[in-house]
Amino acid sequence: MAPDAAPDAAPDAVPDDGLPGEERPSDVTSGRLSRLRTRGEERAMRYAARYGELGRRVPALRVPLDMVSLYVARQGMLLASAVAFRAFLWLLPLALVAAGVLAGIGDASPSAAPEVLAAAGVTRTIRGQITAALVESRGSWWVAVLVGTVLSLWTTRTLLRNLVIVNAHLWDAPVPRRTQREVLRGTLVFGGAWVAIFAGAALVSHVDRLFPGGVVLSFFGQAAVSAAGWLWITSYLPDRRRSWTDLLPGATLFGVGLATLHLVSRVVLPARIEHSAALYGSLGIAGAVLLWLLFVGQVVVGCALLNRVWLRYRDPTFDAGTGLRADDSAQARA
Repeated sequence: MAPDAAPDAAPDAVPDDGLPGEERPSDVTSGRLSRLRTRGEERAMRYAARYGELGRRVPALRVPLDMVSLYVARQGMLLASAVAFRAFLWLLPLALVAAGVLAGIGDASPSAAPEVLAAAGVTRTIRGQITAALVESRGSWWVAVLVGTVLSLWTTRTLLRNLVIVNAHLWDAPVPRRTQREVLRGTLVFGGAWVAIFAGAALVSHVDRLFPGGVVLSFFGQAAVSAAGWLWITSYLPDRRRSWTDLLPGATLFGVGLATLHLVSRVVLPARIEHSAALYGSLGIAGAVLLWLLFVGQVVVGCALLNRVWLRYRDPTFDAGTGLRADDSAQARA
């Protein structure tokens, strides 16, 4: 009876899905991925240790890491999204005012409006939308200008209020109570600064066509105009700065960031808007503009973070006694 029991045990010794000792393809792939992930984590830890050592030698090199830590601790993405949404609502009445003004120009000179749109750098898709709106609003362009102006003042006030709250949260500063006169003055300053930024961007965008290398000159020109305008705006926002020079790093970042976004948008955004308009119509255009405004919101948040972190490294006692550095690091790790 013993020889008959051997065949019963033999099938248990051989796997059903292959020969003994043979590895499955899925096991080989997972093993390779695991080894690559382990190597990547080890390399990242090694580079992080080297960067940390350099940061201890040169404290200024820790500014980016501290900005990221503070960005996570202060919910930077949520703040940037709020700024983008308010900025989108702010642009709508401005577009209404622009359409009304162009309609008025079209009544006086029918061929002038398309030339103004082309000179402003408006894409072909949006140009067609505005031209269609002009045809429908020939007799009521002044109503559009009047309503758009009133709505622009209101949305400018709400956007400025949003920036006040965002800046106070990033700086851990109290939100001040301002009189109606101060609110009106801040609204006019904000609107005037952005008009100057838009006008400067429209002027310097034509410099690159005058001579070779004009793109570089227009880039730095727009960066300078945008930095000056943002410095003017942030001087009315709540913070804990010691002097107005503490706002220069953020203003410089805003100027360079906005000039970079404008340069990229002149190449990428027109095609993106036309593609979105072809697929989704006006909703696609709104989505593309909101995406661009989200990047602008990230720049706005980054400017406040840079000002605070740079001031912290210029004056090590700036956040001393508040526990903000430890709290921010703990929240970022969580």
